[in-house]
Order: sequence, then structure tokens, then C-alpha cells
Amino acid sequence: MKGGRSIDEINSLFSYTGYHITLQMAHGLVERGLLRISEEGTSAKWELTDQGRNTTLHIIAAAKAIEDGIIGKIGYLETVALKNLLKQLISETDPGLAHPWDN
Repeated sequence: MKGGRSIDEINSLFSYTGYHITLQMAHGLVERGLLRISEEGTSAKWELTDQGRNTTLHIIAAAKAIEDGIIGKIGYLETVALKNLLKQLISETDPGLAHPWDN
């Protein structure tokens, strides 16, 4: 969500996902109005546009709606237990990379 990152910085933050962004993908997001590029010194910096931030917020809201649906189906306590178990699993298998919103 923080702006002004190089492609390498973005890929470093999200490397734990197994996906990486290419220059071609970034330019595609620019064409769709979701990213903008600014030149800082010798390296390009990429950041979300207002439309990109809005799209990101909609994705987060959709994920929250799914979570709320799960709570409705399996119950609050079971959902909390599941989340805690998943967090524990992630912490045990975490390769030690930074969280995308840190930095």
C-alpha cells in the first residue's frame, strides 16, 4: 500500500507468495489506471493510483465479506480457532521475509 517502490522491492516483499511482477505486468497495470510510475534518480518507482487504491480496498472488503460468511457458517469461536491455527502454521513455515506493509 505504500508507494514509491521499485519492481525489485515489490517482488522482494511478495516473494513468499511465489508470484512476481514483471515490467510488462506493471505497464499493463499502468494502462488499466491502477499504477503510475515516477522516475527517482536511476530507478523507476511504482505506486498505486487512486483507482488502484480503491480497487485494492474493494478486494480487501470482498475478502472480509468471505470471512464474515465463514463466521456465519462455522461460528465465531471456530473461526477464531481456525485463524489462530493458520497463523501458527504460517509462523512455523515462514521463511523470514518481511510483511508487505512493514518497511
